[in-house]
Amino acid sequence: MRFSKCVWPCVLSLVCIGAAGGLWLVPTTQDAMTPASMAEFEQSAHAAVVTSAEDCDDLYLAGAHPGVPDGEWTPAVLAMNPPELIEQLQFCFAEGTPIEEMQFYHELVFGGDGLPRYFLGSRWTGIQGNAQNITWSFVPDGTSITDSTGGVSNLFAQMDSKFAAQGGRATWINRIQQSFDRWEELSGLTFTRITFGGNDWDDGASWPGNGGTANRGQIRICGRTLSVGGTLAYAYLPQTGDMLIDMAESWGSSANQHRFLRNTVMHELGHCLGLQHVCSGNSQQLLEPFLQETFDGPRHDDIRGMHRHYGDSFENDNSAGAATHIGAVEQGSPIFVGALPPPPTGLNPANTTSLSLDGGGKVDFFRFTVNGPREATVVITPRGITYDNQAQNANGSCPACCSDTNSLTVGNLNVQILDTNGSTVLGTGDSAPIGSAETLSGVLLPAAGDYYVRVYAGNAFTVTQHYDLNLSVIPACEDPVINPIANASTVCGTAYASSTPTASGTPPLTWSLDGSPPAGMTINSGNGVVSWPNPIASYSAYTITVKVDGGCATSDTQSYQLTVLPGDFTGDGLVTLLDVNDFIDHLLGFSSSTLCAADTNLDGMVDGLDVQPFLDSMLP
Repeated sequence: MRFSKCVWPCVLSLVCIGAAGGLWLVPTTQDAMTPASMAEFEQSAHAAVVTSAEDCDDLYLAGAHPGVPDGEWTPAVLAMNPPELIEQLQFCFAEGTPIEEMQFYHELVFGGDGLPRYFLGSRWTGIQGNAQNITWSFVPDGTSITDSTGGVSNLFAQMDSKFAAQGGRATWINRIQQSFDRWEELSGLTFTRITFGGNDWDDGASWPGNGGTANRGQIRICGRTLSVGGTLAYAYLPQTGDMLIDMAESWGSSANQHRFLRNTVMHELGHCLGLQHVCSGNSQQLLEPFLQETFDGPRHDDIRGMHRHYGDSFENDNSAGAATHIGAVEQGSPIFVGALPPPPTGLNPANTTSLSLDGGGKVDFFRFTVNGPREATVVITPRGITYDNQAQNANGSCPACCSDTNSLTVGNLNVQILDTNGSTVLGTGDSAPIGSAETLSGVLLPAAGDYYVRVYAGNAFTVTQHYDLNLSVIPACEDPVINPIANASTVCGTAYASSTPTASGTPPLTWSLDGSPPAGMTINSGNGVVSWPNPIASYSAYTITVKVDGGCATSDTQSYQLTVLPGDFTGDGLVTLLDVNDFIDHLLGFSSSTLCAADTNLDGMVDGLDVQPFLDSMLP
């Protein structure tokens, strides 16, 4: 498509530059663009510096731009610097790049007109906050670069050389793959790499644009040497979403598992996925304009932005049918959800989680399993920090600190537990103030099965609120019931210990003796075993009543008969021929082990007066 005339009323000096697949007309800023800088730009960016509209007569557009329909490249469109074109391009500078250089390029591209900058640019086609599948690919060497950079890509030749002593191509491709993987595990994004013809690259259509086919990724990565010092890479926002890496840099630096390369790629991927630069004076972020290597990968504000565009790590979990199953929960084994997976090196950003609501009206559902009646407690804890979070100036510089953002108090989080049908509300927690943990406890789950936690906000907001979830259960409150206890017998004067009783009910179970137990009888409160060190003989059985108190403030009792019969030397509760020899030995004084048993008339003495009661006890 031919561009025949440049028209810019009231502007004497124009620069026609090819960018984002087409030509832009941009007014120059004389304070920033010296003759030397203009010459440098002409050489490095393949632009034409002109002083008359007529000098643009023979310039051709490099190709259609995704933001402008075919046939609509008119001088008026170009002269207006449409935002949908301008905001496609994002520069990334090395730390220490002079502000003059940044100002030069930003004023050249953005017009120096104070165009508003945004933390979020466009996202890939889809619903805000929903998960997204994105494809990506490398372009083959020799692919034409048709934006203002010009030339051809030599990514593979250059990177293979830089990594020749470190495992070659497999190493650097793996580091770039790790960069995609890191964004994937921190958000609702899923990435698929596209290759073509059994090679490591796609089919080689010109760059940028032309992505999103069976043979090309939506995000396409190329590389060439840029002559502009300090520019590490640049990328386009969706729906172009392509990345160019400057081959002049030392990408083979292996420190911290090639963090220099990975942080650069992850930064540019942020742009490819729709994040703009952010300026922060007191909290380092990956998407700041200058590359930083003191941390590994996305930080708090970066993850918040990506969650706003594509949801959290469990998206799309906004209905019971799509709930995330977080497993079975039992007493003593609570479930915690929200911890970030660790980065390849270093630490995760503080107060940042894998869970979030990315805007008012969004909900998260979690499904969990219990193996019987339980009482559930769930705690939803908001996470966030107060930090400087400002838009980048139009000239590429950052404002002076600070404009505090408090990411802890964005959403007033509430929680519900739902029945097995996913809709009946069993309990609601909505009383805690914004920024505080919301606790819902004592919710009865009446039977084994799958139940649901629903997290939602009680206020309206349009940014991201991180949180984590802690779920625990105890057995449901059941009244205690003591199982039947068999009658027993023992020998007088011989220490007695009962069998261990059993009972059902919500623990803890505490045992005691009820009624009027015999003197000296005790019970173990923990296991219910009844002890009587010195049982006293009696022709009438003793009624022993045990009691258990359960964890639900209710109790149960159970009684049994304990026989301590005079003349019973065997402890079977009867006087039989088996007891005769023992009785005679005690009567004649040959034995005194259980005199109380031989005292059958209960007068406190063993003598001839005990013979008749003993014989009477043997009769049916």
